[in-house]
Amino acid sequence: MTSETAPSALLDLLTAQRTRRETADVLQRALRGETRSLSVDLSRLDEVAKLCDLAMQETYPDYQVPPASCWRMLESSGMDRWDSLASARGFSSAEDLLQVAGDLAILLGAADVNPPEGWIYTEPGTGEVHRGRTALFIAVFAMFQSGVFSADPNDPLRVDVDALIRLEEDEIAASFGLDRSVHPKWLAAMTGHLRRFGEVVGMRPDVFGHKGTLRPGRLLVAMLKHVEDGDLKMSTVFDSLSDALAPLWNGGAQEGDLILGDSWRLESGDDEIIVPLHHAVQALAFNLIEPFSWAGIGTSGFEELPAPSDGIHAGLLVASGAIRPEDAFPAEAQRTELRAVSSALIVELAARLRQILETDADGLPLPCIIEGGTVRAAAKLAMENPEAFQKVRNILSTGAVFWAPKGA
Repeated sequence: MTSETAPSALLDLLTAQRTRRETADVLQRALRGETRSLSVDLSRLDEVAKLCDLAMQETYPDYQVPPASCWRMLESSGMDRWDSLASARGFSSAEDLLQVAGDLAILLGAADVNPPEGWIYTEPGTGEVHRGRTALFIAVFAMFQSGVFSADPNDPLRVDVDALIRLEEDEIAASFGLDRSVHPKWLAAMTGHLRRFGEVVGMRPDVFGHKGTLRPGRLLVAMLKHVEDGDLKMSTVFDSLSDALAPLWNGGAQEGDLILGDSWRLESGDDEIIVPLHHAVQALAFNLIEPFSWAGIGTSGFEELPAPSDGIHAGLLVASGAIRPEDAFPAEAQRTELRAVSSALIVELAARLRQILETDADGLPLPCIIEGGTVRAAAKLAMENPEAFQKVRNILSTGAVFWAPKGA
C-alpha cells in the first residue's frame, strides 16, 4: 500500500495536526487519572519553566536564541563547519543551495540515533574530540564532506540513493573510527538503517526524483510550491517529511503494507488506539528552518508542530516531578504513554515560559525554547537526579527499534 492508495484516515496519522491532537488527548486522560502507567502534576511545570529560563539566560543572555537543529551540532567547539563548506563550494541558485543543504539536513536527521556506548570520535583535520550525539553528527558530516554518500565523483557534496544502498559496514567503521569486533551489532544496525534510508527515498521518485537522480534534498525544492508571500508553514514541512519518509522509522504501528512511522498502539479503556509521535520528523523539520532561510524563505506556524517526545524531555519532566511513572508497570506498557504525555506537557511548558518572559509564540518559538531552555535544563537536572533519567532510559529502551529516541 502506498501513500497514494492508503485511506485518508491512516494518512492523517502522519500529520502534525493529528499528532498534536492525539498527544494532547493522552495528557487529558492522564489528568483525569485514566492512564495506567503514570500520573501528572501540572503544578511542577512552573518550576520547570523557571529552570528553562535560567538555562536560557546562562547561554543566551540577550535571548537571541537560534533554533534547535543539526546546524547547532555542526557549530561545536566554535567552528561553523557548514558555513566553511558552503563558502568553499558556492551555490549557483537557491534551488542548488536547497538541494545540497537539504541532502545534508535530511541525512543527519535519518542518522540521528543513539551512538555506540562510550564512543569517542576524533575529528579529521582538527583533532577535536567529540562524544555522544555531537560526535555522531560531526562524523556523518565528515562522511558527507568526503563524498561517501555521493554517486557522482565530480560532485561529492550530495546524497544519492545509489550510494546509500551500497554502503558497507567497513565504510562506516572506518569513518567513525570504530572497531568491528567491539561494536559489531551497532555497525550492522547503522549500516542497515542508512541503506533503508536509501530505499525509502528510492520508493518516492515523485518527491525525490529529478532528471534521473534521486536525492533527499529534492524534497525541499518540491516544497517551494507551497511558499506564499515568501513564507512556508511548518505544518506543511512536517507533513511533507512524514509522508515521504515515514517508512524509515519502522517497528511501530502498521496497517497492511503502510508503515506509520513513529506511531504506536495504546490500550485506551476497552479500545486500542494508534498514537502518532513522530519525534524524528519534528526534529527533521527544525533542521530545515535555516536552509529555507538561507534561500530567502521564511517559516512560520511553529506552534502547530508536536513537541519532542524523546528521553531528554521525558527525563526533564520525570526528574522535576511533573510526570510520575508507576513502577509496577513493565516498560512496554509505559513507553507510549510516557512519550505522548511528555510531548503534550512540553507544549504547556512552552506556554508558561513565554508567560514568564512576557512574549508569545512568534517571539519565542518552540525550536528556540528547545535549544535555549529544555535541553539545557534537562542536562542540569540529569547531573542532580541521574536516577530519574536512568528510569526514563529503562522505560524507553527497546532493542527491537534501532532508531527509537531514547537517549538522555
